[in-house]
Order: sequence, then C-alpha cells, then structure tokens
Amino acid sequence: MNTKVKEELQNYKISQGTLQKVYCNAEEQKEFILRIKNEQPLPDEVFKDAEYYENNVPSVRFYRLEPINMSSDEVSEYLVYKQLDLLQSIKSYLKFIYTITIISLIFAFVYAFVMNFVIGKGL
Repeated sequence: MNTKVKEELQNYKISQGTLQKVYCNAEEQKEFILRIKNEQPLPDEVFKDAEYYENNVPSVRFYRLEPINMSSDEVSEYLVYKQLDLLQSIKSYLKFIYTITIISLIFAFVYAFVMNFVIGKGL
C-alpha cells in the first residue's frame, strides 16, 4: 500500500477511535531522537508525532499505534452507529434548509401579492 495512503488510513482510524496512540517511554524517546539526529530510520511501528514546545524548547514525541481492545464485530457495530449518527446530522441540516426555503417562498409570494396589489390599485 502507498505510504501516504497508509498514513491517511491510520489517521482516519485514530480520529474514528479504532486505533490509539501509545506514546513511547522516556528511554525510547531519547533513543529515537538520537536516531533522527544521526539520520537513521525509525522502526516501522514507531511514528513521529507533531513537534510541540515544552518550556519554550522544541521537542518531539514518538508513538506506536495499537488497536483498541474490541473485537471486529464490536468495531463494525461501532462504525454502523457512527454512520447513523452522521446520517442524523445530515437529516437535521436538510430539515433546516427545507424550512428556510419554505419561509423564503412564502415571503416571495406575499411580496409579489402585495406589490401587485399596490401597483394594481395605482397607489
């Protein structure tokens, strides 16, 4: 699988809660920082997190990805309920747009009727 696609998939799984980041301990952190300084590659299962500042000093953390403690059936069920939740949000947005459209049409007809009545009477 393409590296970029694999990273995107991992980021999606993290954001959806099916993978979790487990940060490396202090000893491993030091080892990986040295590897980066010496331009050595990190192990395949270790990833570099975004840089952050600690006491105004730039720093970096490393993590491993581990699946959450759920069976595949539980993950599937979780994702189905997540989809239902998202569909409910879409339904709410559509109801709002529908309501605004109906109100706009009513105002347009009232405005047209009033303008026609006013112009028709010669006022």
